[in-house]
Amino acid sequence: MIIISKILNKFLFFFKIKFIFREGKSIGELVYLTSLVSYFYKLNYRVIVLTKYPEIFFNNSKIYLNLDSGKLFFLRKIIFKILFKIEGENIINFNPLNSKLKVDEHFLKNYSKDTHFLSAISQKLGIFIDYRNIQNEFYFSKIEEEKLKNKLRLPDSYALIHSESKKTFALNKEWGSEKMQKVVDGYNNIAWVQIGLSSDFPLKGVIHKFDLTIREMSFLVYKCKFLVSLEGVFNHLASCFEKKNFLILSGMLPFQASYYKNNIVISNTDKLKCHPCYQLNNCYVEGKPCTNGILVDDVIKEINNLFP
Repeated sequence: MIIISKILNKFLFFFKIKFIFREGKSIGELVYLTSLVSYFYKLNYRVIVLTKYPEIFFNNSKIYLNLDSGKLFFLRKIIFKILFKIEGENIINFNPLNSKLKVDEHFLKNYSKDTHFLSAISQKLGIFIDYRNIQNEFYFSKIEEEKLKNKLRLPDSYALIHSESKKTFALNKEWGSEKMQKVVDGYNNIAWVQIGLSSDFPLKGVIHKFDLTIREMSFLVYKCKFLVSLEGVFNHLASCFEKKNFLILSGMLPFQASYYKNNIVISNTDKLKCHPCYQLNNCYVEGKPCTNGILVDDVIKEINNLFP
């Protein structure tokens, strides 16, 4: 299999092709995959992607071929098993290197503090991508924009807010839905739209847009005035459209991990010796100061500085 891998990777290199595959279900990772696609495109590579969510790459002219792993049906597991064995410089597994970690630890613990999520993956390819220059991409056609506008019926001007992080991963990112509610209550001149899942805590005094498709929720980000969010998919999507994102950041990871130039980071980690802890779900410091030390007034102050 090693010989086959070398032959196939050299074949793709000869024709200037990068084949990138990702087996996982995470949407955020595929959003920042677009930055790697752009990097290869600038080097005149033809990029082929195979993922579970091909809709993230619709209308992206930098992609030569956009393949849906869901259409592989019963062959899916077999094909991915083969791909894992032949991955290399031009058949790229869009995952960080496998490493030994304790239960509840984030994979970035094995990297330097100035490592973005994308950089952790690109490093295994021998590619250094400065976290300060990463910008994701997402595209709509004019026809699609009009259809989504008519379907979603959004206010002319609105701010997006996401009340809580994914319950199945990294609970240490949580700030508290009750605090998000107080941010909303602090304004009577902003139309707030809450985005997320119907299982999320429903905020009062907002327009609820739950359980949207990837294209629909991306359109909400595209058209909003600004966002208030936790680290996650909406942070990555905000980068696509350079939307100001008031990012409430825990002490789980270094700020460079989720850095985008459009972010206004709100954190309480400067003087904490436990930061970054790389703990996904369990905090061993009394009072969880990294998030509990962020006040509602801190968030409102940052918003008022840019949107008085």
